[in-house]
Amino acid sequence: MKNLPIYLLFTLLFAVACDNPDVGEDPVEVASKVTWTLPITTDSDEARSLFLAGVHANDMLRFDDANDLFKRSIEIDSTLAIAHLYAATTASSSNEYRRHLQHAVSLIQRAAAEEQMLIMAERNGFVSNVEGQLSLCLQLTETQPRSPRAWLALAAVHTDLNHADASRESFTRAVSLAPDFAGAYMQFGNNYLFVEPRGLFQAEEFFRTAIELEPDEPNPYDLLGDAYRAHGNLDEAYVAYTQAAERAPENGLPLQQRGHVNSFLGNYAEARDDYSRSIELELERGNNTAAFFEVYKAYTNLHAGDPATAISELKEIADRPYDTLEGSDDIKINALTSIAMIAMHEGDFDTAEETLDERAILMRGQSGLSGVEEFVRNQEANITYFEGIFAAHKKLHAEATAKAREYASLVEPDPNPRKLEPMHEIMGMNEYVKGNYQEAVRHLTQGDLTDAYLKYFRADALERAGDTDRANQLFAELSTWNFNDVGFAIIRNDVLSRTGSL
Repeated sequence: MKNLPIYLLFTLLFAVACDNPDVGEDPVEVASKVTWTLPITTDSDEARSLFLAGVHANDMLRFDDANDLFKRSIEIDSTLAIAHLYAATTASSSNEYRRHLQHAVSLIQRAAAEEQMLIMAERNGFVSNVEGQLSLCLQLTETQPRSPRAWLALAAVHTDLNHADASRESFTRAVSLAPDFAGAYMQFGNNYLFVEPRGLFQAEEFFRTAIELEPDEPNPYDLLGDAYRAHGNLDEAYVAYTQAAERAPENGLPLQQRGHVNSFLGNYAEARDDYSRSIELELERGNNTAAFFEVYKAYTNLHAGDPATAISELKEIADRPYDTLEGSDDIKINALTSIAMIAMHEGDFDTAEETLDERAILMRGQSGLSGVEEFVRNQEANITYFEGIFAAHKKLHAEATAKAREYASLVEPDPNPRKLEPMHEIMGMNEYVKGNYQEAVRHLTQGDLTDAYLKYFRADALERAGDTDRANQLFAELSTWNFNDVGFAIIRNDVLSRTGSL
């Protein structure tokens, strides 16, 4: 299911900001560790060192640290366009992301050609011009074929397009150019973890290499825990997240990850304890991550078979005032999206409709602040998508079909080969509810094949259409997915029951 669009080219999927206790380390010393072969247009050595220190923190997925260092670099040299770009990609809210990206674009004439390519690639991603994004990253590798950063940027775009072979070829080029660059192995491992065809043992190997290169960093251990989760080795994942927590005792992320493991193990009290402690740590750090972790705490109720309590706790999150907190609308939209999905699945259409209306108001408010036509249009597409899924669930079949067509019309200008996947998802859900299971499979197979919630309906439609072998294969894959989002939390118990895993 589609949530808010994510445009952060350099920020890995499924990673949450994580700080390191050594935030006070000398930026000049940290900068010396960074593999960076691209221009940095500034006359200030201090701004350059702060920027490179931020790059290292970003490579290690310590996005809060990185964002602070990029902003400090900008304080020294406000014209450093590449620092504004990276401040955008490590931002804690969509509004902050847009502000810094706009600054980067406004300063582009001061930047070197390679910096301009990176900035405009990100800008193209923001406005859903994926073909333009890919073209610029290809151009960057042609201009700087010896730069691992260029190949990582290209790999990220190929990953977003589900180009498994091309993305892995680019990652291979990056690690061959910089064999001691832990961040490249972390990104490469994440690719094998989530992009089909998945390679879980390859992912684990790359994360172990990153640990060898950066043994004091928490997030290589965190990623190793993800690999264990994907294997179904939940006990080993628990240990890896505990090792990450030991290396970042002031950070809530590793305990939040351990909370997922406890949720999957059925240790719901322990899961809520882990989530509660992770929330406390994030509140002490004064950022907005705690509110996002609270959503996962609410999901424990879904895993325990109590969707009504999950909705109640999510409503508490959505109803709180966050006026002084960066990203307040993002927090509310995130909680409202979860409420709507649970309510739709449970047939509570009054709650779902009310929630989607509230969500749409907030998203349109963000659109008004952006001043970017393409962003406004894509926000409307996202709203329309959920209206279509809602109509399908409610058996408003003509309305669902109309919403699918409206979605297609809204994204028609986007140079993005994946732009019609959500249209097929609406149509697939609509055909499923009608009982036209072969048509449902046809459409859902043209949607996002990595989405666990949609995969569940594809599997069920295959089973109802008589293709039990393919259905059983998908259900088996879902039974060990073990990555916690609202869609998976909704369907996991039924999947485990069908596969005899409960």
